[in-house]
This record gives sequence, structure tokens and C-alpha cells, in this order.
Amino acid sequence: MTPARLLRALAVLTFVLALSACGGGADPSPTSAGTGTPSSGGTGSTGGTGNTGSTGSTGGTGSTGSSGNPGGNLVHAGMGPSNATPTGAAWAWPQGVQADDPVKGDDVLCVPPQQQATPPVGHGGLVRVCLGFRNTGLLPITVSLPPGLIFVSDKLETQNGVVLSTTTIVVPPSTTTWYVPVSLYCLNLYRRNTLDAQDTYRVGPLTDDPSVLELLALLQDKQVPPGFDFQLQQMLWDITDNGGLTPEDRATLAALPQR
Repeated sequence: MTPARLLRALAVLTFVLALSACGGGADPSPTSAGTGTPSSGGTGSTGGTGNTGSTGSTGGTGSTGSSGNPGGNLVHAGMGPSNATPTGAAWAWPQGVQADDPVKGDDVLCVPPQQQATPPVGHGGLVRVCLGFRNTGLLPITVSLPPGLIFVSDKLETQNGVVLSTTTIVVPPSTTTWYVPVSLYCLNLYRRNTLDAQDTYRVGPLTDDPSVLELLALLQDKQVPPGFDFQLQQMLWDITDNGGLTPEDRATLAALPQR
């Protein structure tokens, strides 16, 4: 393994361990909740009966809690404790580009040795995919992953991922598949994060969830610094696994600098 690949492996491992320690893949059982499993709830986030959520399980964004589930939020299809397929509009890759389907999870072998070093793109990090593209044209093609695009896990125990800010990838012309690691935010607090290429995903849809769309609207035209990733992940969990965005969440988002 080259020094660059080793450094990237260590960086990915460190980031995932840090985020996992803050809630990813936590045990949703009442015992785990009772011992203080971190969550994204506001005050009173540890429920005595195993319910995790902000004070008042009916969120201000119209997210309605449901007794007896971690976060109690079953109205968000494919998010939080829901095992339903996420809903929304279909999305397609731009003309001239073909992509691997299914999409493999990212690991240290995502970018092959014969390909020029390709750094990861995107934000988040609990869900990580390895996108493989084929561009047989003569010119590079720009692929923009839009806010709200969901990557649906093929395994119910693995988190679904979502793009919260536009992620741009320039795919060079190539006679072979070109790979790029992409970081995403997690939509399921109590599932596990991406482990390796054995975790696979399907691309789409563009979410139509009203609460997530509100978050995207609050993020529009805002600069999201890298150090804000974990705080933004907690806000997303406020929606998917708790009662919805809190007043503190909205105030923090409003204070982000404009682009």
C-alpha cells in the first residue's frame, strides 16, 4: 500500500470512529437509551421507555412521533426507524456518463492503483460510496449531485445516505471506469455506517420529505464549512429520529455565512 493510500485509510478510519462514537450504528434498545446513547435530540433526549427525541415528540416541522420507537418518527419513508423505500422524484445521470449500478460502499481500495490519486468529495462521512463512472467521449463531463439526492442501501441494517449540498464531480474521458469516493449524510441514526465495498446502494430518488426540504431551504446559499459536518448531521437526525428541527437548529443555520 502506498504512503498516500495508507494516510487516506487512516483518515477515513479516524473520521468514521469519531462520528460513530456520536451516534452512528447505536443500539436502539431501551437499555442503550437508558445509558445515554448520544442522539440528536434537544432537551430530554433519553426516554424512559426507549423513546428518543426532543421534548414533545410532535416536531414543529410537522414530524409526528410514534410511541415505542427510537426517535418515534415513522412518517419519514426510509429515514430514522422506517424500513420503507424513500420517496421522491426520479433522478438520472447526465447524458454521456454511465455509472456503476449498484454503487459500492467506499473503502481504501475504491481508487485503483493505476488511477491518478482522486480525493474524496462531499460532506458527511457516516455513509460513504465509491462512484464508478465511464465517460467515453472526448471531453470531461461535470456531474452535480443535487441536495436531497438519496443513496438507498440494499441492506436494511446499513444507513441510507443523502446529499445536503451540491457535490460536483468532473469525470474525465477514459476507456476504463474512473472512481471517486463520495461522503454523504446519514438518514438512519440506529443503523450502522458504511463498512466497505460489500455495502451496496441504489441512486435516487430526490427526496420529497417536507422536513428535509425545509432543512435544504435553510441551507440554500449558505457556506457549509467542513467542521460543521457533525453538527449538521445531528440536525438531520433531529428530523429523522426525533421530533424535527429545533429552534436552536434554525438559529444556527440562519447564522451560517452566505456563499
